[in-house]
Amino acid sequence: MSNILLWLGITYGAFKFAGMVLAKGRGFDRAEVGLRDRLRAGEPWLFLAAALISVPLVLSMSAYSRRTFTGYYRNSVACYGRINALADLPEVAAKEDGFAVYESGQGYRTLAFRTGAELGMRPEEVSKALADRAASFGRAFAFLQRQQRRREIKAEIDRTLRCLHPPAEPADA
Repeated sequence: MSNILLWLGITYGAFKFAGMVLAKGRGFDRAEVGLRDRLRAGEPWLFLAAALISVPLVLSMSAYSRRTFTGYYRNSVACYGRINALADLPEVAAKEDGFAVYESGQGYRTLAFRTGAELGMRPEEVSKALADRAASFGRAFAFLQRQQRRREIKAEIDRTLRCLHPPAEPADA
């Protein structure tokens, strides 16, 4: 709500400033104008135009931000769970540097807490989600090892390696 009011005020102020600068024969030193004169001059329409521009813009930006944070949160929890379950995939643990694995896991953990906070989640909720996801992947990896399913194990190894080595972010243009 405060963002809407802030952007509404900024847009309205910009319209008022542009009206004072662009209006013929009017300067910054004009006398106080009464309510009746402002209504005749179209002041409510100026406020309505500012509202029609700023309110949908702020609402769409907040919806986009929420979707973005939700995607980052889900990815970070999933990758944290995969990385913490590496003990159940000895093929990956043998190939990768232990410190790099630890750094990746902590990076995803930190990202989960940050995005969870942006989504209004309590730290306890995020901790529980991280622990549950790690336990879930651990059980799944152990099950695949017991069943000797090589294709599924290879697919899980590939997914885990993608979490360990995320693609580089595109350069800012």
